[in-house]
Amino acid sequence: MRDPATAKVASAIEHLPTLKQEISLRQLFALGFGSIIGVGWITVLGAWLAGAGAFGAAAAFLVGAVVVLLISFSYAELATRFPSTGGEIVYLHEIFGVTPAFAVGWLLAMGYSSIVVFEAISVGWIVSAIFPQLEGPVLYSIGGGDVTLGSLTAGIVGMIAIAWFNIRGAKTAARLQEIITLLLILLTIVFCTLSLLRGAPDNLLPHFVADGDGLIWTGMVALLVTVPFWFGGFDVIPQAMGEKSQSASLKGVPLALGASIVAAALFYVAIILAASYALPREELLNSDLPVAEAMAAALGSTTGGKIVLFAGLLGLISTWNSLTYGATRVLFALGRARIIAPYFGELDARRRTPVRAILFVSAIGIAGSFFGRSAILPIVDAGAFAYVTTYAAVSLAALVCLRGEQKRTTGAFTMPGGTATRALTAILASALAIFAFYQPYAASENSIPVEWMIFLVWIAAGLAFFLLSKRVRDETDRSTRSALLAREGG
Repeated sequence: MRDPATAKVASAIEHLPTLKQEISLRQLFALGFGSIIGVGWITVLGAWLAGAGAFGAAAAFLVGAVVVLLISFSYAELATRFPSTGGEIVYLHEIFGVTPAFAVGWLLAMGYSSIVVFEAISVGWIVSAIFPQLEGPVLYSIGGGDVTLGSLTAGIVGMIAIAWFNIRGAKTAARLQEIITLLLILLTIVFCTLSLLRGAPDNLLPHFVADGDGLIWTGMVALLVTVPFWFGGFDVIPQAMGEKSQSASLKGVPLALGASIVAAALFYVAIILAASYALPREELLNSDLPVAEAMAAALGSTTGGKIVLFAGLLGLISTWNSLTYGATRVLFALGRARIIAPYFGELDARRRTPVRAILFVSAIGIAGSFFGRSAILPIVDAGAFAYVTTYAAVSLAALVCLRGEQKRTTGAFTMPGGTATRALTAILASALAIFAFYQPYAASENSIPVEWMIFLVWIAAGLAFFLLSKRVRDETDRSTRSALLAREGG
């Protein structure tokens, strides 16, 4: 028999306001693709090429895309079986229970938030490259990098603007994604076409970069373990299941997931090869923003660089917007299910958006912008580990939940290859997680890497949230929590 506190919570479920169901399948694709294509292809392309070479970098992204596509099949199975806002939290709660659900949800929030911070830092970099006069004076230096007034202001103002769009509602954020995605694809086609017309095949040399022992796979593997970070965000689609419009078919969700990953893979490979084709390797590696330099060369004018930077700004805004959306839905689901303080699970009465979760994520983005460009690569590595660990957990959940091919939800997706493919996916995702955790240590020459410190700080904060929320969790039994999560079903 339920205790009075649990009964009180259960009786209130039907009266809770819900998120608006207004996102189309096309907008789901735009959210997924827009989440993936940020600004990394402009700011860190030089690092990709330096470590792996043009063909090596392209190969790492293609291999990574195949692995991420397999992982997306697990997401598609579970998203169509449990179509609720919260994605991974819902799956882990229903299959493994509340503690694994929190652990994975908190890691996912870290992955999303790391990209939010990445974009908050990068926006100043891009804006200053387009409008140098806005750079402003150097305020301070951190980690060997300068933080200027212009870049810091751009990060803070941009984060406030993204928060405003999300507070206005998911439909507003999704429409922004559609517009940016279309413009980004068109600009990419222009860049690749000009590169082919103006570049030279010899610029692609060396195709692969060998290490001191003559091995070409070392740099490729080092890049491969970060690829999940660069594809991070496709899982925003499962986060949006509770806001999917009634007219959007459940069967279209796997298509939106797969299409966003394939389109992103083609985008990355096209950019890597087009930039490498346009300019000799030495010039690219010596450039602060290689893709902009390549476009300027292809067009024969500095205007070309400005066009690429504008495209990068679009990609940045797109990812910034959609990952803010994803992070807030994770916190909303954790709060709505009373896994952490219900404070995060409350909706604005008029717009029915999780304003408190949006403000929390925005505060993280603003705080992160103060660390400057020197923090970008550690944030990438720490976020990559959080992402692939989440992917491994979801792949394992799909294997455990669906191994018997029991009766399925109407319209639910079935992974090609069944249990064998699910098992392979779980193994590959787990291997990526191990590599992603070890890689920063290997690169730091046996000292404690900054990435591990970032990760430990986030875990410590998560433990604090979890312990402080013990009373509210104890007041809510599992069936009530499941009903709270299902309340936001699509």
